[in-house]
Amino acid sequence: MKKKWMLVADEDRAYVTILVNYIVMSGEELYEAHGVTDPDVFLNMLEDGDSFVFMAGESMLKQVLQRRSAIKAREDVFGVVLTEGIRKSCLTDYPVLNRYQRADDLLHAFHKLCSEHGFENPERVRSSCRCAGFYAPSGGCLQTSMSLTYAMLLSDKYRTLWLSTEAVGGIHLLTGCLPRMDMSDLTLGLLRREGNLSGMLEDVKKKIDDLDYLPGPVLPDDVWNVRCREWFGLMELVKEECGYERIVWDLGHGMDGLPEILGNCEEIYMPLLHGRLSEAKREVFCDRMRRAWPEVAQRIRTLDILGLPPCGLEYEVPEELPYGPLGDFIQERVMSYV
Repeated sequence: MKKKWMLVADEDRAYVTILVNYIVMSGEELYEAHGVTDPDVFLNMLEDGDSFVFMAGESMLKQVLQRRSAIKAREDVFGVVLTEGIRKSCLTDYPVLNRYQRADDLLHAFHKLCSEHGFENPERVRSSCRCAGFYAPSGGCLQTSMSLTYAMLLSDKYRTLWLSTEAVGGIHLLTGCLPRMDMSDLTLGLLRREGNLSGMLEDVKKKIDDLDYLPGPVLPDDVWNVRCREWFGLMELVKEECGYERIVWDLGHGMDGLPEILGNCEEIYMPLLHGRLSEAKREVFCDRMRRAWPEVAQRIRTLDILGLPPCGLEYEVPEELPYGPLGDFIQERVMSYV
């Protein structure tokens, strides 16, 4: 089988970079991905290669078609237009994908189009696992407690994993279970790319009632030193080999590739603590996301914790969380919308 070249040609450099990085990190073996933002560069690569699959924004593809009919002349070239919901009449011969969606969903739709148009490209089997990410730019927002409560409620219906990559974990002090291994051991295995990670994952995980969880790290460096591709590798392992139906991820500050990680969560929740500084931090973070990762920013749901009684949030053991005010809050603000 000939190797296919996927060229992501678009005038939005930030979008091209994100998508190409995702294709590379996803371990896609059928494609060699390239990001192109110049029509001349694209046409030169088209002439030099053996076989192409390319994705192009409407503006970019229009420029290419105006300069040369090379794409239509080659039978081994398949073109896809990334749109923002507007179909141009000059591009009616090309299939269309919605640009603003999760990268994994985008590639899944792309594989399907390739198959429908006879391009040699077996569709990847997607996991049915659904991931929810919790992240707040400021502290004191009950992020960890919220994510854990949500995971415990989900575990009543689904096989669920909760993991925390906050800089320092401490859940073992609440559960009374001092783990022999924790997230620090798992991230070390990811960094060194050694050992049986699947077996290590089984050794690290613990239980709270029906919920599986991974104890947090001991030192902040154990999270900060892990690259984005290693986090994607861990999630792929969890989704494909461990059979989880739901993952709830308590995301920490300083993680490499945080926007990309959020982008690969079907659900994104941001607890909000009222206060001028907290709100300013949230606005700065969301503004950056809207500029560089608009498709991710659109899916962030704010969880306003105003009105939660502080005294009602006290609990002795995690098992009590779903039955208190926080459990009611998650049921009303999160689970009713999922």
